[in-house]
Amino acid sequence: NIFWNAIDNIEAAGAVMIFAAGNEGQCGAASIRNPANRITSELNAFCVGMVDARTDIINPPVDALSSFGPSDCNGSTVKPELVAPGVNLLTTTVPGGLTPQAYGTSFSTPLVAAAVALLREYNPNATADQIKQALLTGARDLGTAGPDNQYGHGILNVVAALRALPANTQPSIAVRESYYTRPTPGQSAQVVLNLKNSGTAATNV
Repeated sequence: NIFWNAIDNIEAAGAVMIFAAGNEGQCGAASIRNPANRITSELNAFCVGMVDARTDIINPPVDALSSFGPSDCNGSTVKPELVAPGVNLLTTTVPGGLTPQAYGTSFSTPLVAAAVALLREYNPNATADQIKQALLTGARDLGTAGPDNQYGHGILNVVAALRALPANTQPSIAVRESYYTRPTPGQSAQVVLNLKNSGTAATNV
């Protein structure tokens, strides 16, 4: 539980924490890494496994290296929460302009993080738990019916997650851009701010 306070405080501040399941699937059941194996709630240690979608994008199999549940904390809590493609993904994160094919839950997890960004754009006021619940609700079930220790709740489905997330019911105003001419000491300058509201109508701004 050494990570629990940090996780809870970061999410209380508004960030959504997503963890890779790990690549120890060949070690057998209960191979989820810490802190993704946390069992206090499926929402506070959200764990992502990987599937191989190269040959079957409709019903992709879980990759043999993807760690799977149950959590070794109690031997019964289902893990991971969901899965995403993680085998031979093209990445531009390698220096030198190379685009090698990446492999592992460390590459399926960023796909879920990208989905979080889209959900946040749709509803900037959504809580971390609301976003993660929408991901679970929107996941397309694979494997045995219901959550299981291979696929979790299923494979990431961004469109369904967007539909599951409550709509924004508050104004959400942010600075879209700003520009001004830097003044010299003793002079004044006009500052122009362009605001963007991605929420409901706002008055008296």
